Amino acid sequence: MEAYHLRTDLWAEFMETEDGRTWMFPILTHLIDEYGNPLVGANQNDLDALLDMSSNMTPDMVPNIFSYWQTNRSR
Repeated sequence: MEAYHLRTDLWAEFMETEDGRTWMFPILTHLIDEYGNPLVGANQNDLDALLDMSSNMTPDMVPNIFSYWQTNRSR
C-alpha cells in the first residue's frame, strides 16, 4: 500500500470506480486492523474463506490494475 501514499489523489479517484474497487478487493482483504479483523468489513469467522477466495482472485486482478496505471500514468 506504499504506492497509494505516493499519489493518494489518483488512487482515491481509481478506488471511486467500480473497476477499481473490484480489482483492489482481493488485495485489500489482506489488510487487517490491530485486532486482526479485515478492513473490508468481514467478520473474523469468515476470514479464512475470504482470504482463500481473495488469493484465487488476485492473479486475475493484478494485470487489470497494471493496465489501468499504464494507461493513466501520465496524469
